Amino acid sequence: MLRLARLVFLTLLTLAFLRDFSHAEGCARCIGPPVTKLLALEDMSDFGVETLRKWKRYELTPQVLRIKADQPIVRRANMRFALESPHPEALQYVAQERRRAAEYVEDTEELLKLENSEN
Repeated sequence: MLRLARLVFLTLLTLAFLRDFSHAEGCARCIGPPVTKLLALEDMSDFGVETLRKWKRYELTPQVLRIKADQPIVRRANMRFALESPHPEALQYVAQERRRAAEYVEDTEELLKLENSEN
């Protein structure tokens, strides 16, 4: 498992480098699909979700919201992504979660605001 975690982390670092430093037109768009492959790793999908959130790849909202959020860290990553996504499915997801666990959604919103104000 540790080996897989290292591989995922190194993959994300490589993709971030390509995204940030490639001058090829459209490169930022072409690296989204490799990140979505990481979403299939159920216990590590939070890495991919957080990366997509930071890169504001909200057109991938349907793929993100299809992830089973059985683990708390994955649930948190999905919620953070949904809170920042303007996609209609994200708005619906947040509303549903707010009905189910309002305090959890509010806490997640507060942490995101704090994180964004530090950057």
